[in-house]
Amino acid sequence: MPDDSIILDLADSDSLAQDKAAILDELDTLPDPAQQRKDAIHRVQQRLAECTQEQLLDQYRSCFFGSKTVKLKVLFYISQELTKRGIPPIFRASASRYRTMIESGARDVETALLLIDLEWITGRHPDHVPRYAKFKHVFDKKHRTTPEALMARVRFLQYLENPRTPDLIASASMLKLSGQQQRECCVLRTLNVGRWIDRVHEQEPEIREMIRESVMNDAHDRRSADKKANTIAVRQDLWLCAHIAGWDNPQQVAKLYEARTGSKIDRGTVGRHLAKMPERPRDAM
Repeated sequence: MPDDSIILDLADSDSLAQDKAAILDELDTLPDPAQQRKDAIHRVQQRLAECTQEQLLDQYRSCFFGSKTVKLKVLFYISQELTKRGIPPIFRASASRYRTMIESGARDVETALLLIDLEWITGRHPDHVPRYAKFKHVFDKKHRTTPEALMARVRFLQYLENPRTPDLIASASMLKLSGQQQRECCVLRTLNVGRWIDRVHEQEPEIREMIRESVMNDAHDRRSADKKANTIAVRQDLWLCAHIAGWDNPQQVAKLYEARTGSKIDRGTVGRHLAKMPERPRDAM
């Protein structure tokens, strides 16, 4: 069974796995321009669209494990569906999990993460204007439709500066990505943003505990333990979302919260929760 079998192992429902072998044969053997191959990919994309967020994220993460080589083509189609749902790369796995991926020694991990970032940026910000004209083709719609086409853009970014030393930091700068765009990514960041994200993740365990204590020790809060636990979970997620979207942008924080948790929340509720955070960062970028 080819690596692409993981695409269709996305749900317990037998209906999603129906005709798996036939679909995979089409993906593996038909030439790229063939209409049959396009139809096969469309059916795979339909199956992905039927999956829950949890199922998609499980399969996304599994692309990096259980093999010495990252399943790039599979990852591309799963990433496409996650991008359609507004789930940025930084929320698709924990920071520690991403570090494990990079340190695992699997080939093409960094390339895979750059592919994910570029698919997200070009998919969510198709009208973005890069710093230099020679980067405009990176955002051309036709380059986002297949893993092969987008991979060519990835290779272009990786080896533009130095064929022996790919420079993702330079790529983020030359693409002229905003602070929030970089914070949504896995690896496509400038040095300053990368270091800031690292500090956020270092602070997160302590802040999560501070949030828990502030809710549990509120003498005026007479709600049940279950309701308090829900408030704690909401604020812990909002704390991270606010770092990515910006503390003065409750509407965008609400969108990221929905992407992270699958639950809707209005901007007014976001604002009230953020006002009660035990510590507001002073070095947000």
